[in-house]
Amino acid sequence: MTAEREKLSRRMTVAAALLAGFAVVGVGLVAMTELATRDRIAANERAYLLRALNQVVDAEILAYDHDTGFVVVRNVRRDVAHQEPAEECDRVRDVHAAVT
Repeated sequence: MTAEREKLSRRMTVAAALLAGFAVVGVGLVAMTELATRDRIAANERAYLLRALNQVVDAEILAYDHDTGFVVVRNVRRDVAHQEPAEECDRVRDVHAAVT
């Protein structure tokens, strides 16, 4: 009976070592993939944010500052007769709430 326990123990140890090896390899692959795609994902997120903001606010008002990573609102004079300030503020507030 002790020989059977030793065999079982050996098999369990081998199975645990194989499982641990697969786990280490899997974590390594995920870490390498994350490192390789981190910058691309951040750039895609910024581009998506700009597209969403451009749907709400005119593109001529928004600019993306590549040095700081901020979306900058330019001071552009518009014809006051064609502005709807309350509606524009509501749309900007909705986008801000969706982003945060």
